[in-house]
Amino acid sequence: MYQSDAYSNYAATGGYPTDENYGGYSYNEGYQEDLPDRGEYWVDEPYDEEYTQQQQGYEDEYYAAPASPKDNKPPHPVGIAISAGVGETCKKAERESRKAIDYNQRTHSQVKVSQDTADFEDYAAGMFRDIRLHYGISTEEYIHSMCSSPLTGGAVGEGKSGMLFFFSQDNKYIVKTLTPSEVRLLSSAFKDYHAHMKGHPQTLLPRFFGLHIVHIPKLKQRTRVIVMHNLFPPGVKVPEKYDLKGSVLKRFVTPDEWAKGTSVGKDLNWCNKHDGTDNHGNAVKADYGPSGKDKAHRKIWLGPLRKAFIDNLIQDAKFLELHNMMDYSCLVGILHQPPHREEYYYDPDPSVPGSLWSMSYGGVRARDYQSNALDELYYVGVIDILQGYDAKKKLEHAYKSSLQTCRGKDPALISAVPASMYAKRFLAWMDQHTG
Repeated sequence: MYQSDAYSNYAATGGYPTDENYGGYSYNEGYQEDLPDRGEYWVDEPYDEEYTQQQQGYEDEYYAAPASPKDNKPPHPVGIAISAGVGETCKKAERESRKAIDYNQRTHSQVKVSQDTADFEDYAAGMFRDIRLHYGISTEEYIHSMCSSPLTGGAVGEGKSGMLFFFSQDNKYIVKTLTPSEVRLLSSAFKDYHAHMKGHPQTLLPRFFGLHIVHIPKLKQRTRVIVMHNLFPPGVKVPEKYDLKGSVLKRFVTPDEWAKGTSVGKDLNWCNKHDGTDNHGNAVKADYGPSGKDKAHRKIWLGPLRKAFIDNLIQDAKFLELHNMMDYSCLVGILHQPPHREEYYYDPDPSVPGSLWSMSYGGVRARDYQSNALDELYYVGVIDILQGYDAKKKLEHAYKSSLQTCRGKDPALISAVPASMYAKRFLAWMDQHTG
């Protein structure tokens, strides 16, 4: 099993890197960027048909597409309740902003949904308000995005989770339904999550901005939802996307699956220099080219920002391991640059949250080791962090690892492994595939 420098350092120290050197780049110098021609990858109307279809490719936290107002479909009642409830709780949190943050706070209110009344429960409103402000989102801006129009969507995404997905009217925020176990896991980590997001400005963890429960009597169920930052900026068409876990078993999208509408590749689609299997357990062999000597791995080319990227992934993996979280992945969206470019200068400030990964139209420009601009722009972030290594996963690990052992294969290759093993494998893969 491949063991990278990041893997070795993580395993040896078990701690966060403290080096403030971001790969030798001087942030006081002008940072030159080459930008895409808007005509090929940008849409002026975020609800046009092509953009809506593109959204279908979101993996796990990015599965479902925002509904178009052209559909003339009535808003989903849960979406209506969320929009109404968020407005009320945000205003209350603003009035109580001088109070100390209470991580156990849960507030209840009632909101109108057509001819019905829904119960709306809000978690730790003060904490989420503080996180939003940390990312430069005022209460007024957030209310405008979430409440000026009912949320769109409400469809089940293409992934395995079976969760519903909604989008704010400006597509800045994604609202995903959660299971009770996911709510318990996140709420138990509130204090540490808050500290991590505030203490690591360039973290790649998902930015959660609200946790709510909606109960509409006519639906006869409680709907738990998380509000999070949309990794792909509104109006940008991202033609190529990958969900990277660092695992090789059942991590290949076949040509038939692409043809049927799957639009997010997996680890073996990203890099074909590994042996593994597809979703049906069929063997996928590494391709080393006609000569058999081409073993160069495909990389996310970050040049001088490589060190900062890996260091922040190590910090994030440490947090996830601390809270027994696993099964997460790195979502990578790639925008390919057209031949004609414009140039501008941008001086990213590493103290500004998320600035290193959003300096170019919400993404980061690909660069080689000499910092020369390459013809790709990346949107990167860690997603799906709310799966704990619980009893169900432990049973899955026991069963699948025994199968692997009986077949004479490495049981460490399965996806369901303890959080510590998962973190080390994930870091090793990302280090190996980042340049």
